[in-house]
Amino acid sequence: MTVEDTSGCLAQLNVTVSSSSTPTPVISNVAGNLTTGSFNSYQWFFNGDTIPGETASSYFPGLNYGVYEVHVSNSAGCPGTDDYCFSPVHLSVSGPTTFCAGANVTLSVLNGDSHLWSTGSTASSINVTTSGTYSVTASSLLAGCTTTMQQVVVVNPNPTPTISYSGGILETQSYTSYQWYFNGTPISGGTFSSYIPSLGTGQYYVVVTNSNGCTGTSNPFNYFVGVEELEILECSVYPNPARTGEPVYLKTSQNKFEPLFVQVSDAGGQIVYELVVSPENGILEFPAFIAGTYFIDITSNVGRTCYKLIVL
Repeated sequence: MTVEDTSGCLAQLNVTVSSSSTPTPVISNVAGNLTTGSFNSYQWFFNGDTIPGETASSYFPGLNYGVYEVHVSNSAGCPGTDDYCFSPVHLSVSGPTTFCAGANVTLSVLNGDSHLWSTGSTASSINVTTSGTYSVTASSLLAGCTTTMQQVVVVNPNPTPTISYSGGILETQSYTSYQWYFNGTPISGGTFSSYIPSLGTGQYYVVVTNSNGCTGTSNPFNYFVGVEELEILECSVYPNPARTGEPVYLKTSQNKFEPLFVQVSDAGGQIVYELVVSPENGILEFPAFIAGTYFIDITSNVGRTCYKLIVL
């Protein structure tokens, strides 16, 4: 900046200008004590009126419900404010907020006179079964103000194990723990990802636990002793390929009084259809399939065969 001195001469004057950001205090309720951050000065207010002598960074309101406000300034003298609704309203949870699919938790507002949840509910409680951040705005007539609270809920998925059979061994995918069952009874020592079905003909399934502590149960696998040594059944599946919504038939030359165990799995190994049946006139009609690849496993007391079915 250029100025003129008393002699009429021009002189150059250098001026340093500094700026400071506006402070942004945030009031927190810590065990009933209202506190804010570190600033140069403080002044607390209650329902718009100055609280004499309350010029510290925190203030204990006791049971005086209402709106508290703090005015602060930083070292540059810049002002900032924040307000807080101190009321008896608080959020309660009925149990853990991290759990496995199939469980739930109830979130409740206590001592509120009206409520509006982020779900749109106006009830005092909501039941939560899915992951998310749930918030509620609740008012208190006693305090004369509203407060907003939130709770994060995490729902972990359950594992979905499947059983494959190869080389005389039942096997499932990799999980944290396993328990194999035979005809509904736990198998002693059957606590690994694979199991040799040494207990004979019957239903085997496995219950697994993943790293989140969630459990899942496979579909049962129907095992027949000596199935690999049995002869190949004379059967046919038609039409193959089939069309979506079109019936599919199994034809066998086996005696109709001899039962067949039929199991249909999709390309992912999930069992979609199974039954024990004696086909009338040697023909069994399946329900219509949706598009995909399926494996049809047919077993009797004398033989076994398997077909790959394509549905367009």
